[in-house]
Amino acid sequence: MKKITAVFISLLLILPALSVGSFASAADAELPRLIYEPVAATVRTGDRVVLSAAAQGKDLRFSWVLRTNEIGASKSYELSKLSGIEEFQNLDTTGKMKVSFKNEKLGDDQVKYSVIIDNMIYLKNNMAVFCTVSNAAGSKECDPALIRISDTAPAQADISLIAEFSVRHNKLVKLFCEVLVPKDAGYTDNDVEYYWFQTPDGDKATGTLLPYETDPVLMADGYATGTGTFYYYCQVFINYGAYSYYYETGVTEMTVYDPKNVIEFNHSEIVLHNGMTQNIIVTAKVDPEKDKGELSYQWYAGDSPDSINEKITGETSSLLTLTGGKNKITRYYTCVVNNHTSDEFDFDNLYDEKPYVKVTFTGEDPVVIKEQPKDVEAEAGETVNFSVKADNAKSYRWYMFDKDKGEVVPLGDDPDVYSGIDTDTLTVKALPELDGKIFFCNIANGSDIYDSSALAMLTVHVPEPAEYPKLESRREEIVAHVGDDVKLTVKASVSDGGTLHYKWYTVDVDPEKAGLSGTYESTEIADAPDSPEYKPDNSKEGVFYYICTVENIAEGKGEQEKAMKIFAVSFTPAGPGTGDGDTNDAETTGGDGGGSNSVLLNILTIVIGVLALALAGVGIYVLAKNRKKK
Repeated sequence: MKKITAVFISLLLILPALSVGSFASAADAELPRLIYEPVAATVRTGDRVVLSAAAQGKDLRFSWVLRTNEIGASKSYELSKLSGIEEFQNLDTTGKMKVSFKNEKLGDDQVKYSVIIDNMIYLKNNMAVFCTVSNAAGSKECDPALIRISDTAPAQADISLIAEFSVRHNKLVKLFCEVLVPKDAGYTDNDVEYYWFQTPDGDKATGTLLPYETDPVLMADGYATGTGTFYYYCQVFINYGAYSYYYETGVTEMTVYDPKNVIEFNHSEIVLHNGMTQNIIVTAKVDPEKDKGELSYQWYAGDSPDSINEKITGETSSLLTLTGGKNKITRYYTCVVNNHTSDEFDFDNLYDEKPYVKVTFTGEDPVVIKEQPKDVEAEAGETVNFSVKADNAKSYRWYMFDKDKGEVVPLGDDPDVYSGIDTDTLTVKALPELDGKIFFCNIANGSDIYDSSALAMLTVHVPEPAEYPKLESRREEIVAHVGDDVKLTVKASVSDGGTLHYKWYTVDVDPEKAGLSGTYESTEIADAPDSPEYKPDNSKEGVFYYICTVENIAEGKGEQEKAMKIFAVSFTPAGPGTGDGDTNDAETTGGDGGGSNSVLLNILTIVIGVLALALAGVGIYVLAKNRKKK
């Protein structure tokens, strides 16, 4: 149990040190920037070996891998895993070699992370070191560093060279290979030699020695031919005793760029009538912002976008004020922004692609709006007006803005809804579907340039619909003889005090069988009364279909869906004994086949009559016979 506890504590102490902070989302993080990389070194057997990397970024994570050839084949040890640490430490059979970690925060989201190996054993095939720095945005791999092990090497020096940076073109650049000699190391700064290399693609295999560059400082700008990315590294030798011991930095990635002034205007196009004033404001950003110094401004004008070269005297601020006059003309304006830095470097946007502002001077008196249209509230069906009053107005055109669709709709000729679409007053019928719609007017002063009025909203109050009529039945089947007096009756009711109105129709097919997706034609019966009762034509044999619609009209209530009842009336040929005056009331006959009662009743009457006559005859015969016996 104690052994398990010790392993668990080791995990808590060692593994968390590999991660600095917690991961953020990729959207919140930027790719890490390497500051220093592990340096190839020659170290003494039994000494402490320190491998360091530094980077800048949010929530950084350092991953270390050591690779050796000490067991007959290449073997990698991941130091981000406890098993990898233990495997590497087990290379020392005496158990003295130990791995630990050190984390140093340098400020500005910069972190230095070190792997420390105490009591380094002799590795005849040496050791390669690989470090990866990552966060939520991605990862950067340091250049591999070869660690050579020697029984005669001096104490390890702390050597570093900046890993990557960007610099303005034509700016003085010094690369400094920093060597810190340990106290009592047995050698001094005078025992250190430097050799600088340049490589075209960042690969040391293609590196070439820079002649005469044997100082700790390299004037790198002298080897940068223009803008782009350039790569350098330094080999360091420490003279100790009879031997020189080798160190080598990672590759420095130097990006050389031309800074730019990026300018934007608050307008892209302006229309100025006579006497109107408008301001053009320029906003300048320096890319990259770190090269921003003192900005100065100069405005220019021209007759076309390609000839904006007329310097406007005295206009040397970020604001240009223009006033319209009587002349009709189109002009183009831009601003050249000069950036003067603290190291006496000037650059501007004169030769870059420049945005401009197109200004149309109409030479006409402007439309001056005196009265803007106002929001209107109305009941559904009412007529409302939107009005605008303006001086110098020669034409009007009204539009509707549908904010739900984000569309501007020109109002067309629809006299049932709109009128006055080309006048100063728009008349609108407040239909429910126009609720929340926005109206405005474009007003012209005689040219093709319009001034727009304010926006005005129409709010339509739609009353609650009247109660839907309740029907006693939705359909009735009626059978009667031709000539029978048939009455179709609808029983409907509402509880909101409304008045029910009825309309009767003939239908070409059975609406119920046609269904919702079927089609049928209905014709309103012109002479049918507004009544729940209707007597259909009984002069023809056949099956006929009728519909009655019931509408509830209640005071203060809106329209509602009409209730509907279907009648199927079958007229059969007239039977014997039938006559005029018999009434078949659809209200009392009920549902299926209710109209056949009159036929059954006639037949039953005849049968009863015949039986009565027969019984009467039998009775007379018996009575006479009995009298004869007496």
